[in-house]
Amino acid sequence: MGSSKVKRQQQEIEELKSENAVFQMEIKTLKQQIQTNENENTKVTDTLRQEFGKIYALFPKIKKLLRIENLCSYLGFGKDLTIEISEMKPVGFKGKLYSSEYKQHFETSHSVAEIKSLPNDPDKLRLTIDGVSDVAWFRQKHNEFLKEIGIRNNLSLKNSNRLKL
Repeated sequence: MGSSKVKRQQQEIEELKSENAVFQMEIKTLKQQIQTNENENTKVTDTLRQEFGKIYALFPKIKKLLRIENLCSYLGFGKDLTIEISEMKPVGFKGKLYSSEYKQHFETSHSVAEIKSLPNDPDKLRLTIDGVSDVAWFRQKHNEFLKEIGIRNNLSLKNSNRLKL
C-alpha cells in the first residue's frame, strides 16, 4: 500500500512539473507578446508626436485653441458652441457657465463669447465673454450676485476706499 501511494504522489509531482513547464512556456510567450506590443506602441507614439510637432509648427495657434476648447467645455459650453467659438467668430449664447474660482454657475440671458488675440501679443489668445476675459466676466457676475443678495463685496469696498484717499 505504501509503495502505491508513493508512486501516485510521484506521478502527481511529475504531472505538476509538466503543467508548470507548460505555464512557464505560456508566460514566456506572453512576455514576448507584451514586449512586442510595447515596442509597437512606442513606435506609434513617436510617430504621433512627430505628426503633432508638424501640426504645431504649421499652425502655431493650435495649442492655444485646444486649451481654449478645453476651457469652453469645462465652463459648460456645449460641443456645438465650443466648435463655433473655436472658429474665432463672435457667438451669442444664453444659459449657465461654471466658475471654478467661485465654485458656482452663473446665468446669462444673452452674452457673446469670442476668442481674441491679446492686443500687446497677437500670438496669444484668450476667451472673452461680453468683451472681457472669462475671469473678469465671472468676477462681474459674482459681484452682481453678491449685490442681489445684499452683500457688498469687500474687494469693491477696498478699491473705492483707495480712490477716496
